[in-house]
Amino acid sequence: MRVYWVLAWVLIGCSPEAETNTTGVLARCSYINGFTGDAECKEYLGSNWTQGAMRADCDLPVPGSEPGELTDDLACDRSSIQGVCAVEPGTVEAANIVFSSEIESTCSDLSLGCFFASGEWQPESSCDD
Repeated sequence: MRVYWVLAWVLIGCSPEAETNTTGVLARCSYINGFTGDAECKEYLGSNWTQGAMRADCDLPVPGSEPGELTDDLACDRSSIQGVCAVEPGTVEAANIVFSSEIESTCSDLSLGCFFASGEWQPESSCDD
């Protein structure tokens, strides 16, 4: 039983702290996913995202991908999307990966990809495959 408490303490201690400063999107990274070939957009939300950290993350958005284009103070286009993968939502390391409706991946594919990104899949109502 003691091992479970230690494991729980370690896992809780490794989670990012809760966000208290909610200022909105700090920047976005537009890139081509090296696995799927699809255009994706990532929004940086948490206060731990410094300019250097965003640049480093956008330089390697997904393993096997080319560096993305980082744009400060702009959110991803949400005019026609399949859904959002919320990564570390509500924390100082929060980010959203926004998936356009104009890509080849299915909603099931995107849900699985979000799982591997340790995110929470939030499909749009149009995502009915």
